[in-house]
Order: sequence, then C-alpha cells, then structure tokens
Amino acid sequence: KSEKMQTDVRNLFTWTLIARHLSSEIHLLNTFDSTQIEEISDQLNNIFYQNYQVEDRIQAVLNHHGIKYLEIKNFEKTPVDGYSFWDSNNPTIVVSKRYDRLDNYAFNIFHELGHIALHLKPNTSSNFIDANGNSSHEESKEEREANDFAQKRLRRGIQLDKMFARWSTPFTAANFLKELSYTHKINLGILVGQYQKYCENYTICRNLLEKIN
Repeated sequence: KSEKMQTDVRNLFTWTLIARHLSSEIHLLNTFDSTQIEEISDQLNNIFYQNYQVEDRIQAVLNHHGIKYLEIKNFEKTPVDGYSFWDSNNPTIVVSKRYDRLDNYAFNIFHELGHIALHLKPNTSSNFIDANGNSSHEESKEEREANDFAQKRLRRGIQLDKMFARWSTPFTAANFLKELSYTHKINLGILVGQYQKYCENYTICRNLLEKIN
C-alpha cells in the first residue's frame, strides 16, 4: 500500500477479504504455466495497442492462461491499485482502476503478472498488495522486480530510452511518439506515459493519454 496516502487499515482489510471471496467463486479449467509468460504478455500488449473492449478481452486472455481476474473498486482511504495472490490451483490478479487511464491500468496488470511469475509461482503462500506512490527507497526487492517486469513488458522489450534520447524537444514529440507507436505496436497512451517518466515531466503530450475503452 502507499505510504504517501492516508490508509484506513480496516477498509483495506475488507477490500482484500472481498477479493479473496470473489476469487474463490471463480473456477477455471486451465492452470497457469509460467513458460507462457511471453505469450501472455504479447497477447495483453496487442489488446492494449488496439484499446477496445479492453477489460473483457484481458479477462478472457488471463482466464485462458489459468489466471483469475477481478476488478474491485477501492474503498475510501484505500489507495490500492492491485493485489495478487494464489487461490487454490490458480493465481489471481485484482485491480481497482483508481485511474481510468490505459497506461496506468496496463502497468498494474503487468506488475501483478510479474508478482505471479517471479514471486507467487515459487511461493504460493505469499500475496502482494500494491499502490503507486512509493519512492524507490520504500520499495521492497519484490516490488522493484515487479516494476522492472512491468516496464519491460509494457515496452515490448524495446530499448525506448535510446529512442527517447534522440528527441531533444519534448513538447513537440507528438508525431515522434505516434510513429514509435505505429512501428512497434505499442499503445500511444502507454508510450506517452513512458516518455513522460523518461523526461520526468508529466505535462508532456497529456492530450495523447488514453482512457480505457
């Protein structure tokens, strides 16, 4: 959970209990296979790039690969973005969609998938409750690893920083980012979010950020 926002521990506990209960009511025929992570990531990125019927299609892909998926709105003073845990024979991803932005949503999905692949698969008794806002010194090793996993998958393995470095005028970067999006099949809103982070300026190309469709 975020240390930078006031958190109601009771609300947070209730939110996780609801997540656990709803997850227990989902029964999947398929089991999770960690060797399919790259295939899963590629399918998710295709959905993010196209940005239509995103949530239904994300659920279908994750369920097909043996991952339970839930969306649960966060409660008051519960700044949670995602939650991942193992339930019976399947891992579960829960997102709250605190922000209706595709880049944020996609990062949270990949972040929780990272926890599943890196931390829950070898230790199914663990669980991870995540929120944006923690500075690097507050992050655990597991959180840093999940962040790195998400960053790499969002970028489809492409070294975008080297490409970003070529563009010296950030506020005229719109056409440059559109070309990168088309060439590498990375959603434009996701690219903008990554470019903003690279430039450490979150006002750049804000009009190109996309909502979840």
